[in-house]
Amino acid sequence: MNLDQYPATITKKEQYTAGDVAILFGVSHRTACKMIDRGDLSGFTIPGSKERRVLHAEIVKYVSANPQYTHILAKIVTPEPK
Repeated sequence: MNLDQYPATITKKEQYTAGDVAILFGVSHRTACKMIDRGDLSGFTIPGSKERRVLHAEIVKYVSANPQYTHILAKIVTPEPK
């Protein structure tokens, strides 16, 4: 998927995948994985796989420490109650 094909928002979750992180930050999936692997964005790998996850609180913490990314929080939307 090209970057211009990414959705504009992500539904708020407890954990985000590397793909979700890529959408939020407007980077490729590989770059999102590198951000997590380098420790730029604190995350973890699912045991027994290579899938990476980042907690919502960690995204908020990262954005708070890096004001140039404050627009990212506007991309996270709370789902409407059913």
